[in-house]
Amino acid sequence: MRAQTLTNATAALEWDVAAVPIAGEEMLGDRAVVAFADEQVLAAAVDGLGHGTEAAAAANVAARVLKQSVEQEPAEVTLACHRALTHTRGAALSLASIDLRQHTMTWLGVGNVEGRLLRGAQASPVTESLLLHAGIVGHRLPPLSAQCVRIARGDVLIFATDGIRRDFADLLVPSGSCRQIAERILEQHALGSDDALVLVARYLARR
Repeated sequence: MRAQTLTNATAALEWDVAAVPIAGEEMLGDRAVVAFADEQVLAAAVDGLGHGTEAAAAANVAARVLKQSVEQEPAEVTLACHRALTHTRGAALSLASIDLRQHTMTWLGVGNVEGRLLRGAQASPVTESLLLHAGIVGHRLPPLSAQCVRIARGDVLIFATDGIRRDFADLLVPSGSCRQIAERILEQHALGSDDALVLVARYLARR
């Protein structure tokens, strides 16, 4: 029964990632995580501070914690990452916990990983933005307050690290696959001055 439920969970979300390290670096300091439980999905983007090997090490530590924390509340997950990152250079982190039973998404961000939720697949979709908390996960964690919103089939969640221009979603039409959307954002909005990562997830569950 658990295996069947988990299959249903993975079918509830289409997702993909596009990323590129800063010029001159082989290691990418940004990571994306999408993990599934019975009726829960966790999607997150991590930006290790700076770039290169140490940034990648911090991002990898956070990614391991995230993969083990699918069923926890976003504030609890963020705190767990904060504790694990204490001896690294730290990271920015934005994450979203999706409840497939309630059709809700609870999201939280610390640092400068931008989050956008595009409602539906209309030509001019309504866009909601994640409220970001100032701080560094692993070094300076502020009081945390997550936002909970209802979601519907066709809604598109996007996380973008700070190697992507903040206005990436202003004129975005979320057509095509998640990979196509992520690659389009990376191609059109990458700054070139830092690692860049885009995570795109489309909600497919029906009420």
